[in-house]
Amino acid sequence: MGAFLNSPLKSNEGPDEWLEFFALTSAAFALIEKTPLVPPFSELYSEKEILEKVVSEAKRLNVSDNFQGFRIAANEITTKRTGSHHLIALDIDDRLVRIKSYGRRKLDEANNDYTKYEEEIARGKNMNIVLVATSSLESLRKAYPNYFLDTNDFLKQLTNLEQRLKNTDANNV
Repeated sequence: MGAFLNSPLKSNEGPDEWLEFFALTSAAFALIEKTPLVPPFSELYSEKEILEKVVSEAKRLNVSDNFQGFRIAANEITTKRTGSHHLIALDIDDRLVRIKSYGRRKLDEANNDYTKYEEEIARGKNMNIVLVATSSLESLRKAYPNYFLDTNDFLKQLTNLEQRLKNTDANNV
């Protein structure tokens, strides 16, 4: 996700909402693995509250759609596209991925198109937009060849967390 957000999330840099989501998710995974929670989660939240927050944030951030869309886009770029930069627009409502590729000399055009999408988002369009350099995706694919498939495992675990929350609610009725 850090590659698409152009932020080193593992270095605790990037959008706060994504940093918090991954921290919460790590806490939820620790619960499942029966390992100790790290502060502040061990002090602030119950197991149920952690699960509720993860499920809620995953829906709010459209994690499933974003991960699936980015995986599709990355495969498309690395197998079928030419150009040094790629504008990837994930239309969440229409479940579409649009990719436009640009050569090095067209970076200004890419930035202008990016700005147009940002304006749509500001007007309420439910989408995610990212401008990526091909070399960063190729480097990621070489370093972590299963990276894009691994998102499926992560999404399965999110589904497991949601089911665990439902089971917790059912047991408390």
